[in-house]
Amino acid sequence: MTGGDERARPLRIGLDGSCLGAERWTGVERSFWLTLQAFAARHPEHALVLFAPRLGPTPPPDLEWVPIPTARTFLWREARLPEALAARGIDVLLSPTTALPPRAPCPCLATVHELAFRHAGAEEPGLAALRQRRAVLRLDDRARLVLVPSRWTARDLCAAEPALAARVRVVPQPLDPALLAAQTPGPGRGLVFVGAARRRKNLARLRAAWASLPADLRAREPLTLVGAEVAPARGERLLPPLPDDALRAELAACRAVVLPSLSEGFGLPLFEGLALGRAFLASRGSVHDELLRGEVRRAGRFVDPYDVASIAVGLGDLCEDDACVEAALVHGPGAVATLHPRATAEAWATLFAKVTGEVTAEDRGGQG
Repeated sequence: MTGGDERARPLRIGLDGSCLGAERWTGVERSFWLTLQAFAARHPEHALVLFAPRLGPTPPPDLEWVPIPTARTFLWREARLPEALAARGIDVLLSPTTALPPRAPCPCLATVHELAFRHAGAEEPGLAALRQRRAVLRLDDRARLVLVPSRWTARDLCAAEPALAARVRVVPQPLDPALLAAQTPGPGRGLVFVGAARRRKNLARLRAAWASLPADLRAREPLTLVGAEVAPARGERLLPPLPDDALRAELAACRAVVLPSLSEGFGLPLFEGLALGRAFLASRGSVHDELLRGEVRRAGRFVDPYDVASIAVGLGDLCEDDACVEAALVHGPGAVATLHPRATAEAWATLFAKVTGEVTAEDRGGQG
């Protein structure tokens, strides 16, 4: 894991799983759970204590689960979590979200996935956005390290809070191993969008661009919206949020995954599509524009997410350009092959060792 016997000592690791109480999991919850399973399998020497409203599927056999309230978890985190950490002798706490408890008795690691308020028109109204901004402001006092899924998010975070620059660590989100091991099927049919109808997902412009395309093209390559839960428009196919197996089947059957977002920290659906050899549509100047380099760029189209006409051109190209689809079949799976939960689990292990090693050094020698 790291050098030195002391840094490799067994740890009691706390995990803030308050996000697991959501009715429908997003990429945040799925990535966290995949990494937790991989970490438990690869590092049985550590004790894992999960504070969560409920468990996910197939929990690790030795995981200690501490049930917490399903509602107003931010109040539980502020008032109750510090004493719960102390009572259970937790050595380090990891949160898969930005929020951390005050006055924690151990070093804390937070996760910032994306900062929608840094991008025009992407931030949601309401209390949730205000809580995220407040949580970001508190990271300087509460976080020993901050995990981000991409250098894109790292730059956003450091621009918003320069004091955090030395504490930011990039840990890409993992894909389901079943996707990485799947046989790449032949070309599919239609376009798929996966995600809730949040402002940053830019669904209104996507749907307007789609509606502007010729009717015969839309009939030949239909648009499916998974999990958006919006009022149906003519020619669209709407599906509720899907379990992993059903979502994998939808992605495997499509021609391309479309995600012209205004703000993404990673954007898992696009990478999930690439794992299955599916072409993509993404935003210019986005995390996808930055991460997808080399031959795999031939498998997609990058568009201006603020311009309906640009999105429409990109959609039309995806529907007509068979070379783009072939490039996805050839280059897509290889482009995402490293996004395995075991890699994320080893990143966790390295960071846990680092922060607990720092604590040990302070305990031995004082304040330096």
